[in-house]
Amino acid sequence: MRGWSVRSLIFLLSLAVLAGVGAWAQTSTGMISGRVLDQQGGVVPGAEVVLTQNETGVTLQTVTDETGDFVFPTVQPGKYNLKVGMPGFKSLEQKNLILTSSERLFAGNLKLEIGEQTQSITVLAEATPIQLTSQERSAMLNDHQLGMLASVGRDYMQLLKTLPGVTYDTSRGSGSLGTTTAPFVSGIKSDYVSMGIDGVVANNRGLGNSENMINLDAVAEVKILMGNYQAEYGKNAGAIINVVTKSGTQDFHGTGYWFKRHEMFNANDWDNNRTGAAKGRYRYNTIGGNIGGPISFGGFNPNKDRLFFFFSTEYQPNRSPSTSRFWVPTELERNGDFSQSFEPLSTTKKIPVKDPLTGKAFPNDVIPANRIDQSMQRLVKIFPLPTAGYVSTDGKTNYQVTTDNNQPKNQELLRIDFNPTDKLRTYFRAMDMSTVNDGRTSTANSNSWGVRQSYDTTNPNIAVNLTYLFSPTLVNELSLGMSRWTEVQSISDQELDKIRKDKVGYTLGQLYPQNNPLNLIPGASFGSLPYSSVVSTGYDGRFPMENYVNAFSISDGISKVFSRHTVKAGVYLEYAEYLQRHHGSNFTGNFAFGRNTSNPNDAGHAFANALLGEFNTYTEVTQRVHYQPINKVAEWYLQDNWRVAKRLTLDYGVRFTYDIPQYLKYDVGGNFYPELYDPSKMALLYVPAINPANKKRMAQDPITKLYYPADYIGKFVPGSGDPYVGSVPAGSAGMPRGFVESNGLLYAPRLGFALDPFGDGKTAIRAGVGVYYNARPRSGQMGDMSFNPPTQARPVQYYGNTKTFLNSSGLLSPSSFNRVIQPDAKMPVIYQMSLGIQRSIGFDTVIDIAYSGNVGNYLGQRRQLNQIPYGAKFAPWNIDTTVSGNKPLPDSFLRPYVGYEGLPYLEFGSESSYHSLQTQMRRNFRSGLQYVVAWTWSKAMNYGSGDDYQSEVANFLDHRFWDYAPAGYDRTHQLTGNWVWDVPKASRVLNNPLTRWVLDNWQLAGTCAFVSGTPRSISYSTTTAEDITGGGDGTSVVLLGKAQLPKDEKTLLRYFDTGVFRKPVAGNATTPGEVGSGAAVRRYAFRGPGINNWDLSFVKNIPVTEGIKMQFRWEMYNAFNHTQFDSVDTAARFDNTANSATFGQQISKTFGQINGATNYRVMQGSLRISF
Repeated sequence: MRGWSVRSLIFLLSLAVLAGVGAWAQTSTGMISGRVLDQQGGVVPGAEVVLTQNETGVTLQTVTDETGDFVFPTVQPGKYNLKVGMPGFKSLEQKNLILTSSERLFAGNLKLEIGEQTQSITVLAEATPIQLTSQERSAMLNDHQLGMLASVGRDYMQLLKTLPGVTYDTSRGSGSLGTTTAPFVSGIKSDYVSMGIDGVVANNRGLGNSENMINLDAVAEVKILMGNYQAEYGKNAGAIINVVTKSGTQDFHGTGYWFKRHEMFNANDWDNNRTGAAKGRYRYNTIGGNIGGPISFGGFNPNKDRLFFFFSTEYQPNRSPSTSRFWVPTELERNGDFSQSFEPLSTTKKIPVKDPLTGKAFPNDVIPANRIDQSMQRLVKIFPLPTAGYVSTDGKTNYQVTTDNNQPKNQELLRIDFNPTDKLRTYFRAMDMSTVNDGRTSTANSNSWGVRQSYDTTNPNIAVNLTYLFSPTLVNELSLGMSRWTEVQSISDQELDKIRKDKVGYTLGQLYPQNNPLNLIPGASFGSLPYSSVVSTGYDGRFPMENYVNAFSISDGISKVFSRHTVKAGVYLEYAEYLQRHHGSNFTGNFAFGRNTSNPNDAGHAFANALLGEFNTYTEVTQRVHYQPINKVAEWYLQDNWRVAKRLTLDYGVRFTYDIPQYLKYDVGGNFYPELYDPSKMALLYVPAINPANKKRMAQDPITKLYYPADYIGKFVPGSGDPYVGSVPAGSAGMPRGFVESNGLLYAPRLGFALDPFGDGKTAIRAGVGVYYNARPRSGQMGDMSFNPPTQARPVQYYGNTKTFLNSSGLLSPSSFNRVIQPDAKMPVIYQMSLGIQRSIGFDTVIDIAYSGNVGNYLGQRRQLNQIPYGAKFAPWNIDTTVSGNKPLPDSFLRPYVGYEGLPYLEFGSESSYHSLQTQMRRNFRSGLQYVVAWTWSKAMNYGSGDDYQSEVANFLDHRFWDYAPAGYDRTHQLTGNWVWDVPKASRVLNNPLTRWVLDNWQLAGTCAFVSGTPRSISYSTTTAEDITGGGDGTSVVLLGKAQLPKDEKTLLRYFDTGVFRKPVAGNATTPGEVGSGAAVRRYAFRGPGINNWDLSFVKNIPVTEGIKMQFRWEMYNAFNHTQFDSVDTAARFDNTANSATFGQQISKTFGQINGATNYRVMQGSLRISF
């Protein structure tokens, strides 16, 4: 208790001390520094340095210190001119100094010449500067790349794949405005990536994707901090991706544009070409525009350097027709007449309808009117009638409807920059993106046969920033942020009336009517009839959705420059909540009426069962709950950028994280604690037994020895004990809120240096190490614990009738948990390290070669606590004597925690590693040319490549040997490039109107990628569905040799060596080993196909008048239509049939064959006008 008090005191005191200082976890501001020298290399103290932003005219001023150094510690990204003045020296102006987001830019050694100060010398800043003052591994996309490189969905995230250390995959991203997914960076999973817009969190659900996908025309730059970044950046342990939005300038600028995609522009995909199928529908229109400039009126802002605005909008009027097909009851069947009901594709084989009371068929297969349940008849009659003259060719659907789904998307962004004084600078940025999915097939619509709904989302994101300059060396920055995401289902009264009890005449009640305030009809399913796609009623458990995520942040930061130090300190606070209202499946009750020979009252036809009220099961949830996890972040830091000597800079600091585990706002939920499980207190299960009276297998109460229907086997015997032993409700005394103990105050030190070995500013040796913590479960996973026992129950009634079902409460089955979380979980941590060299080689080009690596500890992984032990199904005492064939008892009786089913345990003990050589040759845009060539040679290892809650590991076998393998996204070699080129004007050679009109003003841009394939594993099955291990974590095929084939031996029919695999021996959980060792290799047997891709943009600019131009643009994705093979048949099938000629052999004819490709050529055209 004393230790806890001390930690708490440290935490509170630290917050109090730092309450007035701070910085946002993804701040956009950077730092510009430099040194002023005379011609002999002597320092020039006291020189005046003026920094002017080109687009707005805003200025900052400072003077050099006693060492000739100057620092502007807090500067917004942009293009600047730097002017140095000192009596006795000519003025020096350095132009086109470009500062990117979060950058520490060294302007260089600025040498003054002796002369009059009124004389001026102008130089150009380095187009591609060397990083001489910091150690972080970073990369960026500038305005030229964002404006010219092709991105099919105008998704900036897809362009990041061309940067070193960023995994290139086959995804083209979102085809339209919507959610964008973060890439894997430096071997770290995407859910460890932090995404921001102007420093405000954009992945507000804690996911590896962002709902705030911003259109490219509103983006000034995208900066990615890939690793070893300074202490001022945190919250997540992976990469930090920050988007900087455009702002207004001193001149008015505007653009209007239209993008068009259509299947007629595209190539056909590989599979369609192989099967002779036509192209699929592919149609998108994108319309947008933006305008920005100064706000000046009357006598206000006459110099146009105080107030600016920028506004952007983009709209996609997407509509897509869709056809739905179902089997619906005929007019005769709705009235009980099944005399014309036949098996599919038959006009003679009738489906007889049996009277449950007599066991004989109804006369003429017609149910008497007095036997029909009027409520159920009205439910059956809500379905549309069969389509006249239509029955599908397979005889399984008789109704089809085509609906036009309206799916528009719209995004708007407004930014206001205001500088009321020379010391105070502010900006306000607000954006929103809305999507609509209106139609019968809208998201989460379970009644698409005839009920139209709309699924709508909004994604507002707001940033407010205030920067105050107390002096040139003391700057304070305040940032406020709000990010929100909503999803709402809307349905008109007219459509809602189609499924309301009082409107359709349905009068039956339900067990928990408080869960159904809209008075909706129950869910009803009809099995397969035997028709597939049979109509049904039902609802998403959240219907109607009213969900949202709110994330709020505040920071207040300060920077101080003194002597050779630039010290920064900061605090970052965040509050986020994720609400899904009234959550609970089957909240209206759900009847299952399918044909079932085990049901003694089955009429033989599902619709007949419904009319008679004879159901197989009835299920209804006991309560609906609010899913509302809360996430709080409290972090602060102290760091110093110390220019130790002219050639050496140290960058060091420490970030403090106070661990606040996520929790459920209303303490509604539960967790399972194995140490509290007591089998003697657990409710008993009905056991299988042979009823001597009828010699049939039935369920038996182990206490009373009474017999019940066989469906009761494995269900709880009412009143026999507690069905939730070991399950503890949220908020219980003595348990931590959120189920996890806090780790208290955590320290994350970081240290790096940058060395200019020759003192000429053309070479930098940089290195760094650091500790980076990451929050544990994402918000959704904590929210899933809201539904854990004992919060909700779904008792099931078997073989009942709608006339009497309200008199029964049903049976409970062993519960499955959505999530079980480790109470003493550590906070995930990643240790990062890097060492590299940068060298300017001329031609405005810099080469960067670096080792970059990291090691992860305490990462999340999922383990199935209730996995059946190895061999349990083979044990003699677990044999089910009520069935033939020496078969084991049902799984419910064999699990370690009898009375529960799935117990997916989210624990934090996983590991990862990443080691890479990252090289890059970069030239920023100058003289009409920019290019980036990057090669990454890397190896990423982990226990699982999905999100933490999806990475399932063994419960019994050693994780290190069974699960540790190359990551699913590991690509050994990745060579990428991107370029932007202003093609020289042909009129320089042949100057005439035709040449100027046709051949001048062209631009060419593109990306290319040549990438290794990802690791692939092998699955297997046997002809007899043999159980190899009798439980446990399973096994894997045995690999007798290397499956990877040389390139010249690979074919479409044999991509890997299929002859090196053997079925594991029954009864063994084979020990995994290396490829070719004769042991099982579970996660990695060979590498799949690689990538060879070129995306090109051809741009023609057409001057209209001075200041106005039109632009035609043609984009080609996979320009050369190189077949990008992606899918390989990895499912081995072994013959296990006794006395078979192929016994023990692999017999699948398609095993090892290429069976899929992705990314056929797509083309997009665009027109725009700009001024």
